[in-house]
Amino acid sequence: MKVSARLMLIQSAWTMTSMQSEGFVYCLLPALKKLFPEHARLKRVINHFHLPINTHPFLVSILAGSILKMEAEGQSQRLTVSYLRTAMTALAALGDSYFHAVLAFSSMIAVLVTLAFGPLPGLLTLLVMFNTVHLLIRFAGIFIGFKKGDATISALGQWIDSGKTRLLRTLTGIAGGFVISMIFSWIAEDFLSLYWIVPIAFGIILLAFVLNLKRSVWGYVLPAFLLLVLISEVLI
Repeated sequence: MKVSARLMLIQSAWTMTSMQSEGFVYCLLPALKKLFPEHARLKRVINHFHLPINTHPFLVSILAGSILKMEAEGQSQRLTVSYLRTAMTALAALGDSYFHAVLAFSSMIAVLVTLAFGPLPGLLTLLVMFNTVHLLIRFAGIFIGFKKGDATISALGQWIDSGKTRLLRTLTGIAGGFVISMIFSWIAEDFLSLYWIVPIAFGIILLAFVLNLKRSVWGYVLPAFLLLVLISEVLI
């Protein structure tokens, strides 16, 4: 738990030259001191991490757990460093695709739904939904990694592969278009006939599906629409 708590702030030690390396070693120290009470052995183990380390901060605890497991098992420095290089790249890609492309947008869509009850429920929904998932992974990751060791990445690949992430992203995009179209229908029913509302609503759903192919665009569309809804609620 000490390692997990320190990893929450790993980005505060980020540098241009070694990126997360110093922060990573500092976060591992509580566990490393228990595994290697002899100072000379501890110093040799710390030297394993004299290389640039950079991965997704939400998944770094999984990397830390698996590295600690390998060190506890006495794996060679060459194997540990090789795994570290491979795993941090895989976790960085996995974290970007899941947290940014799926969880963040799913949370924003949930906000659009709860905005019907006011701005405060919408804000609380965003904070609770996103942070519950990401904090759970950040604190549980150290235990997952330590249990699986160097098999962690293979296990994660089975749990969250690119196909599942793509499916979730597509469903999220369609759900976002559906929610936006429903809100549009509710706002526009006073000055547009049903004849125009239906095709416009389906058009928005189709637009959501197209935007999903370029997932970075959603990072501008959904926040902009959310801001528009909040402004309209204040003005109206």
